[in-house]
Amino acid sequence: MLAPFSAKYFESISGVWQRRSSEVAQTVVIGLYPSWDISQSGLDAADAFLAADDVPPALRRLVLEGRAGVERSLRAREFDTA
Repeated sequence: MLAPFSAKYFESISGVWQRRSSEVAQTVVIGLYPSWDISQSGLDAADAFLAADDVPPALRRLVLEGRAGVERSLRAREFDTA
């Protein structure tokens, strides 16, 4: 149900970061991070976004933090099923 929003998130956050104040942009980037997408494809989407050369350092950090949370959740899920 939420899968289409993961791609939309990564398409939209650079524009949000440019058009909004730092506080609003940070709130949006953190609050809407697709943390529900606990999958390798979710990590791959974050990696693809982070591969761009024009990602501002603060935005990069926030996306990396969101990605790290998804990665931890994925490892925990794999551990639980083992």
